[in-house]
Order: sequence, then C-alpha cells, then structure tokens
Amino acid sequence: MDTLAVVPAHPTMRVLASADGSAAPVAPPPPPSRLAMLTGVFNLLWTVVVILMIVRPGSTTGA
Repeated sequence: MDTLAVVPAHPTMRVLASADGSAAPVAPPPPPSRLAMLTGVFNLLWTVVVILMIVRPGSTTGA
C-alpha cells in the first residue's frame, strides 16, 4: 500500500509525494476572501429566490 506525504516545494504550492518517489503538484486552497465573496453571492441569490417565492410574479390568484 502506498503512503502519501505532503512535501512543501514552494510557499504557494505543495507537492503530493508517494512512497515510490513520484510527485504531483497540488493547487493551494483559495484565499478566505474568495470564500466570503462566494458566500455573499449565494446569499443574494437565495434572497432573490425567497422574494420571488413570496411575490409570485404572473400569479393570477390575486394573493
């Protein structure tokens, strides 16, 4: 069974190395600001969906 180890190769890039010596670069995680931006966009879209569920444009029931 191969064992994997994370070996730092550069401050912004990590290399995943296996027991046989082969290595594959691993992308760094996204910065926290990007997660905050995506969370805000998701919240705005969810707010629009909830408002449209309440208002129901095109409804002919009058409610």
